[in-house]
Amino acid sequence: MEAAAAAAPPAPPPAPPLAPQLAPPGKFDFTDANEWPRWMKRFERYRIASGLDRQSEEFQVNAFMYAAGDDAEDILNVLPLTDAEKKSYKRVTEAFNAHCVSKRNIIFERACFNRRSQEPGESVESFITAVHTLAEHCEFGVLREELIRDRIVVGIRDARLSESLQLDAALTLEKAITRVKQSAAVKKQQPVIRGTEQATGQVEVIYKKTSRGQKEKNDTQSSGCGRCGHSKKHLWKDCPARDAECRKCHKKGHFAKTCRSGSVVHDITQVQMESNENEDFAFLGEMCSKEPSEWIELLRLNGDETIFKLDTGAEVTAIPSSMHSIKKHGTLQSPPKVLYGPGRHKLDVKGCFKGKLTIKERATEQLVYAVGDLGAPFKAFATEYGFTHITSSPRYPQANGEAERAVATVKGLWKGGGEKAKALLSYRATPLESGYSPAQLLMGRQIRSTIPQLPTSLRPRWPNVNSYRKSEKQAKKKQQQCYNLRHRARPLHLLQPGQNVWLPRENKKGTVIQHATTPRSYIIHTDEGQVRRNRTHMRAIQHPQPCQTTPDTPDKDSEPGNTDTLTPVIRETIRHTITDGTNTPYVTFSGRASRPPVRLDL
Repeated sequence: MEAAAAAAPPAPPPAPPLAPQLAPPGKFDFTDANEWPRWMKRFERYRIASGLDRQSEEFQVNAFMYAAGDDAEDILNVLPLTDAEKKSYKRVTEAFNAHCVSKRNIIFERACFNRRSQEPGESVESFITAVHTLAEHCEFGVLREELIRDRIVVGIRDARLSESLQLDAALTLEKAITRVKQSAAVKKQQPVIRGTEQATGQVEVIYKKTSRGQKEKNDTQSSGCGRCGHSKKHLWKDCPARDAECRKCHKKGHFAKTCRSGSVVHDITQVQMESNENEDFAFLGEMCSKEPSEWIELLRLNGDETIFKLDTGAEVTAIPSSMHSIKKHGTLQSPPKVLYGPGRHKLDVKGCFKGKLTIKERATEQLVYAVGDLGAPFKAFATEYGFTHITSSPRYPQANGEAERAVATVKGLWKGGGEKAKALLSYRATPLESGYSPAQLLMGRQIRSTIPQLPTSLRPRWPNVNSYRKSEKQAKKKQQQCYNLRHRARPLHLLQPGQNVWLPRENKKGTVIQHATTPRSYIIHTDEGQVRRNRTHMRAIQHPQPCQTTPDTPDKDSEPGNTDTLTPVIRETIRHTITDGTNTPYVTFSGRASRPPVRLDL
């Protein structure tokens, strides 16, 4: 018995007790799996600090499952672990890591890193920590410190400090962090050193708590008229505050109780602009609106009826530059103010003029601004989204004939009353003159329609695009020749900038400024502004030159058949006609030679 007792191994020492003052991290929310690595780090720190790592494996697993929460039990049951592996702390944590942490999207992580900047009111320490945290999952490798340095230099809100750091060629991450922290500390110490409060440039708004009755009262007032404060809405012409003068701001059009001069501005933006002491600024919120409004009135501007949108808070009166007419409004003068639109966008002001505004029996003289380039926001939108805005010639539907023909074709298909989807399917699957259907030209294969087809016909088979375009070009050229021959059409000579033209439809004279973006279109300057017209809508004005004759020479103009008896306009027209070769005879179907007559083309 004594020998057996001596051979028995000694009992393991008891495990040290856990630290009772340390609490495990809170239960993990498995709906947000992105927070799992952070929670796991907290549990590992608790495991070491509390002495849990010196306990048995099964004890550590139980403590881990208890700290993770009730949802961890359900996840453990579905994990591919054996009963023995479920008692191993290492295997259980590895399985949970694989379950909660999916493969990260490196592109997304780097995009978040590159877009991180210092937020308003955020300390530099918090910003630097956030940049380091985002860089952990970006897999930058050896460039990690350099990219973090660049993000800190570019992302800080202090523009002067950022420029100073960019000028340092030997800047390192440690040096950049030190200078950023020192700059923030010095700024905080300045009020103490100078003994004055430093202006922060921020606006603090004090929100006063109101009772429920007051809130309902304010809501009722806000739903009424904003000029007189009446609870019911009414038209501007029926408002009692229309001719009243505010006692607060001394402006007409509203009462003092509805004055907005002292109201709190919700959106405050600090804008830095290049200013001039001799230059005034004005804001123009809106030029036109498609929505009906009760603040729209029909006024007379220098005798012409014009629709205006009334705004008592507007600083200037403005019209589009296309509405300006020299005959009615006079020549534009240099504007005394610079107009800005929403977003501090500087408007293209062509000039201003003194206009007389009349409504009913009341009249006033105002300085009216002519604003141009109102399509700039749409041009910027087209540039940002990468598409080209092409318009056809005004009052010339033939320029958009291909699109008109396509619309007419689809409308004809839908007028039958059948299913629109099947009609479009048949149209896209029908071969054209070239032998290819629209679907095959677009996708490189035929599409399945209601007509039975062999499987081999549905296989991808791209047509020869170059040969197709060449044949289409030749077909259009032949069609143009046939049309010109049928209607005896001939191309008009080009117009040059500065040339005078006559517009028959408008019955007025104009001057060519430049060629438009589309073919056969020109920008014409008239007395009422600039217009865009097709070549068929204008006639070139030829200035006749006086004929110089010598008294001593015989008068050859009296000879019959001499072309010198024609006026310079007719002579120039005939010269263009002969040069174009349109009066050359052609043979008809019966074999007769026909010569088109020479016509006068102004």
